[in-house]
This record gives sequence, C-alpha cells and structure tokens, in this order.
Amino acid sequence: EGDADGSPIRLVGCTNEEFESLIDVMYPLLKRAPELSKEKWIGVLKLSRLWDMPEVAGIAIEKLSTFGLKPVEKITLGKKHGVPKWLKDGYTALVDDLSKASLSEMTGLGWETSFRILWARDEIARSQTTPNSGGIGSIRKMFFVATAGVDPSGGLLCPQTLLLQLL
Repeated sequence: EGDADGSPIRLVGCTNEEFESLIDVMYPLLKRAPELSKEKWIGVLKLSRLWDMPEVAGIAIEKLSTFGLKPVEKITLGKKHGVPKWLKDGYTALVDDLSKASLSEMTGLGWETSFRILWARDEIARSQTTPNSGGIGSIRKMFFVATAGVDPSGGLLCPQTLLLQLL
C-alpha cells in the first residue's frame, strides 16, 4: 500500500476533498491561509483534530469564526470538534434569545441540550424575580458546566469531561 499509484494509502475517516483542503492549509503557496468555503474549513478542522494538529485547528477555528456561524452551528461544531468558545457563545445566544433558532434547529441539538437551554432560561427568569438567588452568572456557570464541560471563561474544565459529555 502506497508504493505505487495503483495502490494508494487509504485514509480512513476523511474524504479526498477534506484531505486536499488540509494540504492546502498546511502548505499554502502564498504564505497565508487559502480561501476555502465554510464546508472545506470544517473538513480541515475535523482532520486537524483527528490527527492532532493544534496549529492547523487554530487556523481553521479562526477562519470558521469569520463565517458568522449561527448559535446552533456553534454548538454543533463546538461539540463535534472540541471548541469551547463556540459552545459558550452558542449556548449564551440561545439562553438569551431562543428566537435565534428554529424548531428544527433545536430538535437537531437533541432533547437534552434543548431542555437544558430552556431550563437555563427559566432559571434566569426566576432569578430576576427571586432575591438572593445567586444571579444570572451562577446559573450560566451551572449550565455551561453541566452541558459541555466548559467554564464560563471559555476554557475546558477537563478534556475527558468534555468528551464524555459530548458523546
């Protein structure tokens, strides 16, 4: 395998397009990151996480952040590819304003995540009418810790916790 054009090395877990996009990022012709579509940057992020390439992952995260990801996209991609800032931003946006997601988008997050978002909204509303409730900050902190293994400052509490809670 890999010793001739007729017997290429088969890479499991990626498409040709994802691999070509990764190579474009790793070996740019112009000393800057290439212009790729959002889907191609997602492929680069996927492979850079799969093959432990933190610098390439950082570039992909930076580039994807310029695409104006919707809150549900941030949560989905943040969970799938371990991006705590996207999780925090996505959850915060939906807890603050549920109208930023359609019913089908919320359904795509799964019942448990959707429930936790609604629970956090309810707790915030309750805290605004109940004195000495701990405030919105403590509710958000409980929500982020319970939902994704992320502390409100955006850092991972522990990679194992994040992985277990994202499965």
